[in-house]
Amino acid sequence: MKICFYEGYIRNQKQLCRQLGLSGAASRRETEKSILFAAYSRWGDDMAKHFAGSFAFALWDEEKEEMLCARDPFGIQTFYYHLTGEGALLCSGNLCDIVAHEGFQKEIDRQALQYYLMFGYPVGEKTLYKGVFKLLPGRTLLFRRGQCRIERYFTPVFESREGVGEAEWAQRIEQTLQSILEEDRENFDFSGARCFLSGGVDSSYLLAASAIKNAGTIAFGGEEASEYALARETADYLGVNLEKINLCAKDYFEAIPAFLKNVELPLADPSAVAFAAGCQRVALQTGCCLSGEGADEFFAGYHIYRRADALAEVPYCGCFGVLEEATACRLLKQSESFPAEELVKDIEEQGIGDNLKRMLATDIALWLEGDILLNVGRNTRASGIDLLLPFADKRLFDLSAQIPSALKLKDGCGKYIFRKAAQAVLPEEVAWRAKAGFPVPLKKWMAREPFRSQIEKTLCSETAVQFFDTRLLQKFWHNYLAGNEPLYQIIYTAYLFLRWYEEIFNA
Repeated sequence: MKICFYEGYIRNQKQLCRQLGLSGAASRRETEKSILFAAYSRWGDDMAKHFAGSFAFALWDEEKEEMLCARDPFGIQTFYYHLTGEGALLCSGNLCDIVAHEGFQKEIDRQALQYYLMFGYPVGEKTLYKGVFKLLPGRTLLFRRGQCRIERYFTPVFESREGVGEAEWAQRIEQTLQSILEEDRENFDFSGARCFLSGGVDSSYLLAASAIKNAGTIAFGGEEASEYALARETADYLGVNLEKINLCAKDYFEAIPAFLKNVELPLADPSAVAFAAGCQRVALQTGCCLSGEGADEFFAGYHIYRRADALAEVPYCGCFGVLEEATACRLLKQSESFPAEELVKDIEEQGIGDNLKRMLATDIALWLEGDILLNVGRNTRASGIDLLLPFADKRLFDLSAQIPSALKLKDGCGKYIFRKAAQAVLPEEVAWRAKAGFPVPLKKWMAREPFRSQIEKTLCSETAVQFFDTRLLQKFWHNYLAGNEPLYQIIYTAYLFLRWYEEIFNA
């Protein structure tokens, strides 16, 4: 057997070594390779079910003449594939490896482009490159004799367990998190590691639970959007060294080309470029970072979840959106529309349960994979940082999936039971602090020179004419400049695509 491709971190490798009869005495990377060989020999196509962590791999079995590929349960690692006209499979964690292959014809996938304008991130299995697909999270792909068979080995299933008290659930969260962190301590040197720290409970809880003594926070100068003051309070309470990473508008816009190269697809989440710039600074200090992604989607942290009952009869396609379907089609000058409900068809067919569970399942499938994990995974990797995401471990999800919705969202408070667990190691005012997100002041920066002129030039370019109804695009732009600030997201989404097309797709 041959490892054609592997990226990631198998977190439960000590347990796997015991199960598979491996010594585990080699380096982490070599141990993981040994695990891949032994796991395939023991469990075959079912091997990924036994792994915890972040991983994407492709294994070639010479005897069977078949390729087994897999991606981790939530999509921390990227995995792309393309079936050539000759029946060969091209696969990699990097899009550039596939599109650079001799004979590959680059063409924009119009359905993927419509979805991108609607959501602001690469949603679902299609990429913007026609014929190149993501292997979705929790799936295996078996390639044999020119045919691909994709199967799901992990499905987020919500089955509430009643009769357990709040204190017991909180204790279980803490115990599960500590067991995950213990595995990370065995595999990485925490002495020089850092935590990405915002003003929220997720990163604060992770910092306290990990006992790491260094953290980094992105600040935006004198902008009121910055969470630095809140992060400073948390760091002082925990006795942690906090590095303030100042980011101004000039830094932000100058970071866009490198960000697009890192992510390989346009991603119009305003916080993503800021995170990419922050990674470059943090990488000067350490090669290992912890971050709190996953808690919002597992434990109901977003504000929209408070409206779960009111949205019960409405098709839900995620917590973040940019354009309605009809407007996206108008902007793209296309008569054919691709309904977004196709993206959540399998979730609807599962009959998951109450509406909050359905919303969480949707955001785990679309938003967490397509935006959050794509951003943090690709940008830390490009910066040479080993990224650890303890909250995005399937064992913590399995625990969260047993917790009744009434304890995740209680009296209008999101992540209620998660906050109860955090309160054991954090001050009450931090554990119960309202969610602020990562508010980049982009809506103001875009209207300032020289960025305003740069954006306007891009929106009037030949590329813009090629893809968009530029009269409608200009209408959005001028209304934004006239004071309708919420329109900035539409402009930024179109602008990022145009920059990506010119600098990455056409490179």
